[in-house]
Amino acid sequence: MLNIILPIFGDINEGNLHDYENQPLILKTVKEKPIVAWALSHIDPLPIKKRYFVICNEKYINMHHLDKLLPLYTDNEIIFVRLKHNTQGMPCSILMAMDLIDEDEPVLVTSVDQYINTDLHSHLEHFKEINCDAGCIGFQSVHPKWSYAEVNEDNIIERVVEKVPISKNALTSSYYFSSARKMNGAIMSNILRGKEVNDKYYLSSCLNELIIDGKTVAFSKIDAEDYFNFYSKERVKEFEKYLQNQSNRIKQLTSRYAKLFNAADIEPLKQMFLPEVSLEDSFTPKILGFESVVEFYTSLFNSVKILNFDPQIISLIDEDTTMIKFKLQIDDDNYEGVDILKFRSLKILSLSAYLHKIS
Repeated sequence: MLNIILPIFGDINEGNLHDYENQPLILKTVKEKPIVAWALSHIDPLPIKKRYFVICNEKYINMHHLDKLLPLYTDNEIIFVRLKHNTQGMPCSILMAMDLIDEDEPVLVTSVDQYINTDLHSHLEHFKEINCDAGCIGFQSVHPKWSYAEVNEDNIIERVVEKVPISKNALTSSYYFSSARKMNGAIMSNILRGKEVNDKYYLSSCLNELIIDGKTVAFSKIDAEDYFNFYSKERVKEFEKYLQNQSNRIKQLTSRYAKLFNAADIEPLKQMFLPEVSLEDSFTPKILGFESVVEFYTSLFNSVKILNFDPQIISLIDEDTTMIKFKLQIDDDNYEGVDILKFRSLKILSLSAYLHKIS
């Protein structure tokens, strides 16, 4: 079980229940979805058993109906930890949930005011494969808003400093711990040291406690353009433009898929698939996993003499899903139908083909 902790600093003076033009940034809507839902959208697809812990000021939860809103965007269990007052930072809030989490289970602490366009599962799998005690996703920057890590040639973090660019390795607000026990120990050690920055405690500083104790803390990098922290209205507007550009890129990738399929070119085609890709069509049981899907395409390409895939229309269904209306000839048989392609991190997560035979 992966425990996902979402601490929310709830400023009850920010926005008003009846002032819909002055809502908190996490409730601002982009493409008919609030920012807080966009934050969940890069976490919820993780193909593992998980539960959420939302830690927030009770008045803020009630004022903005977070306990009603968040369950609309996930089918996973959400436990709300209701605080009487805001704490002195993320680490202090996390400790309010420590008795609810099995100390031997892994933890992902992340934020509801950020969006990362990445295959989050691949980062977590990397942390597990190298058997690190903690890990953080980062990007290149030098802005003093972020926390920064000194990283060695093996992408192991040697030191973290909050708000000071000691390197170009800025950290997102996504922290992995191999167990809740290690996370809680690091937090308590950091608080006992009194390591405050601007009168607040930061989880990034707690990573130093693990490093001092001889534990391994890994760094996993993403492109800066794929990270959004919604600290201003301008950043929300930039995100709207980013999503539009992503939609255009997904349509281009869909067109590329159609061309590679028509050319029966398996090598570049398989580079478009995620490891957990799935495939289903009107005549074939659902196929799961990269190797099985590649084997299906390879067998199809090798078994036919004539393959003519003719896209009629390529359209966008939502921000990560496209549709191809097509005509298809396989040897002496002719078909027409639609393909539904779902993308994640600009790679294909699933393909569903609905087709029927024509004369």
